Amino acid sequence: MSSPPAFDVMRTLCSSLIASLVVMSAPYAGTAAAKRLVAHRGASAYAPEHTLASYRLALQQKADFVEQDLAVTKDLVLICLHDESLERTTNVEELFPDRAVVDPSTGKKQWLAVDFTLAEIKKLDAGSWFDARFAGERIPTWEEAVALVGTAAGLYPELKTPALYRARAIDQTALFVDSIKTLNLHSRPAGSLIVQSFDTQPLKDLTSLLPSLPRTF
Repeated sequence: MSSPPAFDVMRTLCSSLIASLVVMSAPYAGTAAAKRLVAHRGASAYAPEHTLASYRLALQQKADFVEQDLAVTKDLVLICLHDESLERTTNVEELFPDRAVVDPSTGKKQWLAVDFTLAEIKKLDAGSWFDARFAGERIPTWEEAVALVGTAAGLYPELKTPALYRARAIDQTALFVDSIKTLNLHSRPAGSLIVQSFDTQPLKDLTSLLPSLPRTF
């Protein structure tokens, strides 16, 4: 399946941007000003974002860091998903047509990941939207992403939409902190795990809970 012209332009711009990213104050990246390749949502210009296929390709392309956006399922599992909802990158509308809610800001239907269990999310095709050859790719868990990347590259997780989870009395930050111990992330090379968020509250919490962990806004 050929890519539309607009997508090709976006892919070129995205690839150029990613290749020029600078990771600051990260011992794993060498000198503080060294340029490092951060695979945004994996190798997302060439494979469906936040799938194991995109992470594998990022490693093949020698990425220094692989980024994972972290969302939370109904049964409190951290998964790798950029949007808070599932419809853009999966066939959730086809499999679960009656599970939508209405986004009050747009009036459009959306299928929030937090309304689905991990077992339900694992039924979704997260690859066909990008290209038919990726049909059957699944949304990975944070644990699966950590296992795949290993120490071949750094991990660059982002805590996405924490306000959504706070409104539901879900402590996304606590789940992430628990994963540090569960997944033995303390043993990673220094600076090879950097946490980001566009919400300051998780970063403030992490300052107290994991003061040695590199954080960025």
